[in-house]
Amino acid sequence: MCMCFLLMFIMELEGKETMENGIKGVVNAGGKIDVKIYAETTNTLVYHAYITSTSSAFAGIGTVYNKSALGSGAIYYPNTWNSRDIKTSLGSIERFSYDSSKIHPFPFLRHNINLKIQITEANSVMEICKIPGLGLIDRNGGNYLFHPNHYCYDLRHAADFVTKAWSHFKSPDINKPIDLVLAAQVFGDLI
Repeated sequence: MCMCFLLMFIMELEGKETMENGIKGVVNAGGKIDVKIYAETTNTLVYHAYITSTSSAFAGIGTVYNKSALGSGAIYYPNTWNSRDIKTSLGSIERFSYDSSKIHPFPFLRHNINLKIQITEANSVMEICKIPGLGLIDRNGGNYLFHPNHYCYDLRHAADFVTKAWSHFKSPDINKPIDLVLAAQVFGDLI
């Protein structure tokens, strides 16, 4: 089963962003879960990971691609690129957009990049996928932290303040004192 989703992404991979990524899911014998993300305007691959065995932790196998195999949008990719390195690929797509823009000054690292997610499940079921800058994605292509009817579920709103605030609220970092207080207020005895 293959599912494609469109979303908008604003590059805001700040220093506080973790680069952990991968897939959790159940894979039966001979099965595979494959997640690919493309830059919509150039149809250039910006992320690719897959698993061939059941994983309860974020895992994934990346593929090393040659720049020449990625198409015209990959001009600024390194000569060999690991497909799980989304930071390098999106920076390269941004530079490609900058060079092809006629608007100057160009809002470097501050404009929308339309992305297309393709999730393929073969004899398997994906539970969740974690992508740096996008967050947690469920098997239907929405924000895993929210109900499908919630505004923040739609990944086109991933860069909106409301989604960032709710996501932070729903997944506090208990290693930070302010987040620990927030978690204690909201979740009580569950932490």
